[in-house]
Amino acid sequence: MAKDISIDISGNLYITGYFEQNIYTLYGNFESEGDEDIFLASYTNDGQLRWMKTVGSTWPDFGNGKIEIIKADPMPIGIGAIEGRDFAKNEITLRKGDLIYLYTDGFEDQFGGERDKKFSRKQFRELLLSIHSLPMSEQKSTLEKRLEEWMNGREQIDDVTVMGIRF
Repeated sequence: MAKDISIDISGNLYITGYFEQNIYTLYGNFESEGDEDIFLASYTNDGQLRWMKTVGSTWPDFGNGKIEIIKADPMPIGIGAIEGRDFAKNEITLRKGDLIYLYTDGFEDQFGGERDKKFSRKQFRELLLSIHSLPMSEQKSTLEKRLEEWMNGREQIDDVTVMGIRF
């Protein structure tokens, strides 16, 4: 389960999260040593895995032109450890060609447009659905262009992170 995403000056992505049991990737298998282990993975700006590290030894999914929403837990990763709260455990089955988007709320909360309103969650999901079949580089360009048009010179109010992974 991915919990946080950051990007460096070169455009490389860093994802943190936790997993149970095992993670199987093209780059190797990671076996859990306990209940919940954590990971840090780095991807290039075009989506290629650079490296992945684990300690203790994983979101909307688009398939067949539809959106499946998997809600995130509304707490930071550190709160669970401090308060003894467990995160929800979600499993999804992915097929070749499926696409997962991980994103912050920055895009949908950005003010802009003719009436200086928020972009909105509904409009953001419709945008993702409209571009999901494009090559990943075109999706990135379309999202950047749409956000810039929406802002129309206004100040960006929050971080904006959108990461798509095609299987």
